[in-house]
Amino acid sequence: MGRWRSDLDALWARIAPAFRRIETRRNAKRLATAMMAHLERRNCWTLAEHAGEAGPWRFQHLLSRASWDDAQVRSEIRAWASEQLSS
Repeated sequence: MGRWRSDLDALWARIAPAFRRIETRRNAKRLATAMMAHLERRNCWTLAEHAGEAGPWRFQHLLSRASWDDAQVRSEIRAWASEQLSS
């Protein structure tokens, strides 16, 4: 579990520059963490509840209106996954 968490933290460090605002970066990380949880249903409401939010608004904003470079995030994740699979 410790290695998994450090690998995930390293990935987040790589994709951090894709987010212009720290709040957007934090919400993206919280959403991704909630998406990895064992939940029966995954939607903004259940993910927000799992993350301790009162409602889904922050996650909805992230997915629909927040400014971040999704192409850069995809590129970094693809590179990271390739590195992990080749090691």
